[in-house]
Amino acid sequence: MKYVVTILLLSCLGAGSVAQDPDKKPPDRDMIGTNISRRLCKPAEERGEEVLICKGVADYSLQLKGDETKPQISLIAPDGTRHPIHYWDLSDPAFRGLEENVLWIVNHLDKTLAINFRLKVELKEGDRKWGPYDVITEGDVKLGRYDVIARVTPLPVCIVGSVPVTLKTGGFSMGIAVSPAALPCLAVDELPRKN
Repeated sequence: MKYVVTILLLSCLGAGSVAQDPDKKPPDRDMIGTNISRRLCKPAEERGEEVLICKGVADYSLQLKGDETKPQISLIAPDGTRHPIHYWDLSDPAFRGLEENVLWIVNHLDKTLAINFRLKVELKEGDRKWGPYDVITEGDVKLGRYDVIARVTPLPVCIVGSVPVTLKTGGFSMGIAVSPAALPCLAVDELPRKN
């Protein structure tokens, strides 16, 4: 009888260890996409003003208010604290708006969290940041795009990177997003120039 129980126990342990891959470790980072479109965010009211609350990650969310294409954005922390995110000069006539998809980058090794916003900016004559394959067109307007990266943790919440989106810069944007801790905060007037 002891022999049968031992065999059953060993076979159960063996099956469990076969099901778990000991060489597989959890990922160093997660990249989670969310959306800030009006139809997917919840309407709310703050001091008599209508705002939208958009789902984030890890109990964070984004609050949008004002102009639909150029909203003022604040990060809402899990404890309810609001941190304004000054992602661009909203009075800039070349600024055409935000894309609806937002990428949250969670780095488990460094315990950091960043958000990558993608912006659209009207191209000026002779602008050389973008090549012919990097330009998008809306109507008659040629647009370039920027990845603007906000550090969420560690504090302070601020923009730490602004990168023109080209065929060559995707890795650069991701490098900023996965290691935002030691980067300095950028002022709004630095964002179009910072690469």
